[in-house]
Amino acid sequence: FGRPDLARSYFSRAEKRFPDSLHLPYLKRAVTDADPPDRAPLDHLQELFDLTANNYDAHLKSIGNAGPRQIADAIDDLELSDLQDQVILDAGCGTGLCGELLRPQSRFLVGVDISRKMLEQARERGCYDSIVCSGIVDFTGRAEMKYDLVVLSDVFVYFGALDEVLENISLRLNESGHIVFSVETLNPSGASKLGVERGYKLAANGRYSHTPEYIDRILRVSGFKRPRLLKHDILRQEFGNPVECMVVAAGVM
Repeated sequence: FGRPDLARSYFSRAEKRFPDSLHLPYLKRAVTDADPPDRAPLDHLQELFDLTANNYDAHLKSIGNAGPRQIADAIDDLELSDLQDQVILDAGCGTGLCGELLRPQSRFLVGVDISRKMLEQARERGCYDSIVCSGIVDFTGRAEMKYDLVVLSDVFVYFGALDEVLENISLRLNESGHIVFSVETLNPSGASKLGVERGYKLAANGRYSHTPEYIDRILRVSGFKRPRLLKHDILRQEFGNPVECMVVAAGVM
């Protein structure tokens, strides 16, 4: 908005009119640049993606979203796609766009997402051996299966702090396992001093962006080695402007 005073006024009126809204408290903090939560609320995400599931793939195509292809290219660059017998977790799988690309190298492919409507679309694709409706932190915190590869395409944009989820994933990986994920890039010139120091910012669109320094630091303290692969790329278009991202891969050994 550029006018936090007007934004606060608008959201205060909206909260009075829609007191049971799952979205307004979170989006108010995003627009007014208040101290953000560690991640987007699960009920907000579940309702958001349930509502958009039927048109999700078409929407991503319309904004030139390159997330799944970027993940697949990173796996190729690491020569992991040459392995045909991997146990893979597609965390935040959505409608299964990454699942189609991961299927040829999977012995067992698991798709996890918070939205049941999105998972209905993923199930129709027929590429997963197992589909689970769950939040990623909860799933990786209680899962017993070990994975050779965990991918998260355009998922960490709904997380600010990544320590808990990355620690959980590191414990779910085999000794030679890898994580491959994308995040939107935080430009220090567009962030507050607190945001730069923290390493992430919640934008007005309800998505988080992260600095490269934060990603490097949080991987190391969460049980990963320094990134084996970090590419700067364009994830999608937003109102005609390119959205910068980082594609990251790291192993636990």
